[in-house]
Amino acid sequence: MTLLTRPGRESVVLYPEVTETDSDGNVRTRPSDTGVPSSATVQPVTTNDDDDNAGYSSVATYRLRLPRNAPVLGAQSAVEWRGDRYAIVGDARVYNGSRRTAHVDYVISRG
Repeated sequence: MTLLTRPGRESVVLYPEVTETDSDGNVRTRPSDTGVPSSATVQPVTTNDDDDNAGYSSVATYRLRLPRNAPVLGAQSAVEWRGDRYAIVGDARVYNGSRRTAHVDYVISRG
């Protein structure tokens, strides 16, 4: 069992992306109302933002790696971790160099 196949140490609730049609007939995506419990590996991400805040940032950004059998999350999905709700930032990062190292990473952010 490798680090990529064993379950993560953190418990999260995943809210996968769902599609709905509004009253005007427009198709919209949003996080599901129903959460799916999962294990995950959550690690902090460092960023090089050159904001006007001179190094003071209140944005919490993490790398999220789910087990291989977890549902694929879209850009409008949400993740609940340690009582806080996080949004998916950008698209999933798919690593498929070999079968042994294949995995999907997400960047999640709150702030």
